[in-house]
Amino acid sequence: MSLLSIENAFFAYNDVPILDRVSFNINPGDKIGLVGNNGCGKSTLVKCLVGELELDNGTITRSRKVSKIGYIEQDIPKNLENETLYNVVLTALPVEERGYNSWKIDAALDAIGAPTELWTRKISELSGGWRRLALIVRTNIAAPDLLILDEPTNYLDLEKILHLENWFRDSVTCPYLLISHDRQFLDNVTKRTITLRNGKIVDHNIPYSKSREMIIKQDIMDAKKHQKEQEEINRLERAAKRMLIWDKFTTRHKPLLTRVNRIKDNLTDVHKEIRRDINLSGEKIRPNIVLNIKDFTVKTPDGKPLFHIGDLSVAKGDRIAILGPNGCGKTQFLRKLNLSDLPANIRFNPQVGIGYFDQNMDTLDKDKTIAEHLSNSTNIGDAAILIELIKAGFPYKQHGKKIGQLSFGERARFFFLLLHSLRRNFFILDEPTNHLDINGQEKLEDELLENENTCILVSHDRHFVNGVANRFLMIDRGRLRELSSPEEFYKTLGYDTKIPV
Repeated sequence: MSLLSIENAFFAYNDVPILDRVSFNINPGDKIGLVGNNGCGKSTLVKCLVGELELDNGTITRSRKVSKIGYIEQDIPKNLENETLYNVVLTALPVEERGYNSWKIDAALDAIGAPTELWTRKISELSGGWRRLALIVRTNIAAPDLLILDEPTNYLDLEKILHLENWFRDSVTCPYLLISHDRQFLDNVTKRTITLRNGKIVDHNIPYSKSREMIIKQDIMDAKKHQKEQEEINRLERAAKRMLIWDKFTTRHKPLLTRVNRIKDNLTDVHKEIRRDINLSGEKIRPNIVLNIKDFTVKTPDGKPLFHIGDLSVAKGDRIAILGPNGCGKTQFLRKLNLSDLPANIRFNPQVGIGYFDQNMDTLDKDKTIAEHLSNSTNIGDAAILIELIKAGFPYKQHGKKIGQLSFGERARFFFLLLHSLRRNFFILDEPTNHLDINGQEKLEDELLENENTCILVSHDRHFVNGVANRFLMIDRGRLRELSSPEEFYKTLGYDTKIPV
């Protein structure tokens, strides 16, 4: 018997359907990943499931076995901001249980890898990642019958993501549904995938990557079938037209038109993605060596040494991933490379044009419209700006929208368009996939690989690092050393590189 069922759900914003007759069940033991492009309605669907929004039509039915749904809040409630990490989790337990069941708090905090020195720190003083984990553990410790999570890996570095994966595997006993754009995380913690697109769902009892393969195969089959059906429609319409030419009084053409209408009524639907291009290709670099660093120490802004680089050469076509735990100096290194006044021991080839993607996108002017920003930053004309914005997924009605009004996913796509328009040829990418949906991540990967772009990147996205990088450098005990594969680094964090079946 299902725990929760949704039948013929319909929901629209401003008369635009977001959910269009969506139906599915959540069953005991389910580990569901809910995926789809940014703006497709995933969060809307979740808010309908937990009662924050009401469907325009359709029904949501809970089983009697579901008395409590645990829904992860987006931020710490105001009344808990001055509580310690330990108390934030403890107060999720009923008052009468807090004495004899306090061991559950210790076990939960250990499971997410929280050092004991953090337990007594105020939650407001902790990083966004620790606050996120605290909310997740707090919700689960209250023993919900169903757990629903919206982007649980947001703000988490790789080490915390790995702890979260282990926590899902070892500590979560209830069914759950989660939204995520982290493909590796989805493969590791879910066994069922619901893909939302064009207001409808595709439901497979398999993890994300396998579901994605099935969807692509089905889309190809549907496109071929649609083409054959269209060819048959054209053939029948031509035959009917010839009959009328031969004899304008004949009725022999009518059965043919009846067949045409029948085929049209049952014409196979073909899924079409909204165009959202990500392009980075710029001017080509002719010399082979584009960057050389010798005997350089990366330091904090106040002069504290972070790590040393003995000798590093970057060749044309290198896609280098910088690996290391949080706080070791990865982002600080990328910022050093983007400085206009570089020290003598960092030498770029004169043909290099740097395109720097900073993870917070602070270099974008939030008060300018996207059309103004592109016009003021580049030499391309107004007509070209119109075309490029539309290709990047910004319809004409959005061109007057200010950068500050865009979602973070939209800002990321605009940032990549800006770098492309500036014709850069060496890319410094700091967490470039943070705000991209899976479709955007795949387009960025394809762009980097197909054009053999040269780049240095930092990312907590294992799928992205494994798929894009061809060199791997790890910050290890104050020095930068080269690895043969990223798995060497993952193992230092206790990560089993084998994906669970």
